Amino acid sequence: MLGLDIMAFVHIRFSTHADHAPDAFEAVIAQLPQVVACHKITGDADYVLQVLAEDLDSYSDFIEQVLRRQVGIASIQSSLALREVKTGSRIAIPKPGKD
Repeated sequence: MLGLDIMAFVHIRFSTHADHAPDAFEAVIAQLPQVVACHKITGDADYVLQVLAEDLDSYSDFIEQVLRRQVGIASIQSSLALREVKTGSRIAIPKPGKD
């Protein structure tokens, strides 16, 4: 992956949503090149990030220097990808007026 050997899926849960911390978090995340995708989700976490890193040390630095410094985060849980099974799929988009 172009020298980026670590792909992590990071689940972020906020302690509260009342102080606008998630809005500030989204603004920060939008600027980070390591984060290739970010989704607001349902369930136990509030967000899931897809993060690319050169190695475990750089991924650890990202967690400690970036994510842990964000206000309002209650938990950070990471899952590392072992291998990619499928990516990039096309879906058929129906044409207007066709059933």
